Amino acid sequence: MAETQAREGLFVSSARLFQREVFVCSVAVLIGLVCGLVYGFTRPTTYHAEARLLVGTFDAPAEAIPGYVLAAQTVAGEYARLANSTAVLDPLSQQLGVSAQELGSIVTVTAIPKSAIIRVVGTSTSAEKARVAAESMATTMQQTISGLNVPGSSDSLLAAHEAAAKELAAANTALTAAQNAYNSAVASSGSGSAAANAAQQNVANAQIAQSTAQLREQGLAEQYRSAQLQASTSGQIRVLGSAVVTQESKATTIVTTAALGLIVGLVLGLVVARRNERVRARHAARQAHPTDHGPARAEPADHHGAQGEVVGSGSVGTGP
Repeated sequence: MAETQAREGLFVSSARLFQREVFVCSVAVLIGLVCGLVYGFTRPTTYHAEARLLVGTFDAPAEAIPGYVLAAQTVAGEYARLANSTAVLDPLSQQLGVSAQELGSIVTVTAIPKSAIIRVVGTSTSAEKARVAAESMATTMQQTISGLNVPGSSDSLLAAHEAAAKELAAANTALTAAQNAYNSAVASSGSGSAAANAAQQNVANAQIAQSTAQLREQGLAEQYRSAQLQASTSGQIRVLGSAVVTQESKATTIVTTAALGLIVGLVLGLVVARRNERVRARHAARQAHPTDHGPARAEPADHHGAQGEVVGSGSVGTGP
């Protein structure tokens, strides 16, 4: 509430200042508008070329894998961040003849949200340069990513999962045997007998072992599925056709620069108007109180007054 009131107060005070200094503010706004228009008309046309990369493959067997699409989307985001690595920037900078730092202003790489598609956009004042930058980045990323697939990681997880599954089966068998032994002990000697209590403790231990083996098996199964999905998308990336070149609308550019110039001119006009008011206020204060700026000149006036009194008293004393 207080912040809203402060903004309203600032707007009202600025409007009143504009009314009081309408000439200064209008001139500043006009200058800013003209500068914005001139810049918009003379600014070179900017071209954008967009190339796209598809992560994974969407044939029938791939779609049959549960979670494949989600895995492809996740991998696409990781591959988009790979565009800032030296493995991609170094060969691309040599190919385009620019430094790796300049590539950040020439090419941008982003992953489309909730999609397995990566956008590669090249920007330049030349349509050909923008197209070459986008297609070169897409090709370099494809070549780099194609060499990232390292087989064998899912095989080791599969072996570990199979071993865990065997441990779980053995734990289930042991739990069943412990429960049968407990039932036999209760049937033969009663539920409170020493044999029944020992058998019950064996059941509890078997349940703990079975739960531990089950958690281990489930964890390895999830890791194996994730590795399988990762392997199904890793290294599978292709460029979707040639880059599409578009250019910025000249009218939109002119309107944008004119609006920015108008805003900057208005702000500068208000600043100059505020400064002029302060200067006039100080000047008026000096004219209204001139003695405040010259206290040293008051002493000679007092001295002459004192001499006048002495002379006056002397003339009285020497009169007839």
